[in-house]
Amino acid sequence: MTFEFASAHDAKRAARAVSEVASDAALPEEIRALGRDARPTIKGRFVNLYVDRKFMDDVRTLNIMTAWMKKKSERMQP
Repeated sequence: MTFEFASAHDAKRAARAVSEVASDAALPEEIRALGRDARPTIKGRFVNLYVDRKFMDDVRTLNIMTAWMKKKSERMQP
């Protein structure tokens, strides 16, 4: 998956947040594994992630990840 951000700085922050998933003890192991497997790469304002499509089919995992991303994005706001 590729995500575009407003700036290279925002892309770096987002990639760092994805990497933090792997060590967030508040998240279940299957979510931390997604963070480890994502291997974010940054190209300017773009962040590329490796995401297993099965993740999108698992409603429980998707809901946990969505809630985590919302919480992270609220903390990243200036």
